[in-house]
Amino acid sequence: MKEGWMVMKTRNPSFILRIRDHADKDAERERFLQDMKQVKRLMAA
Repeated sequence: MKEGWMVMKTRNPSFILRIRDHADKDAERERFLQDMKQVKRLMAA
């Protein structure tokens, strides 16, 4: 990895779409959204 690069691992959105249980899907979607908010904060820094 190049110096100064940052990598963030998150779930693939298509995985979330395939979850059948609504509670599980909602939980994974929320985790994904929190990951994206973190990416946004890191990019703004």
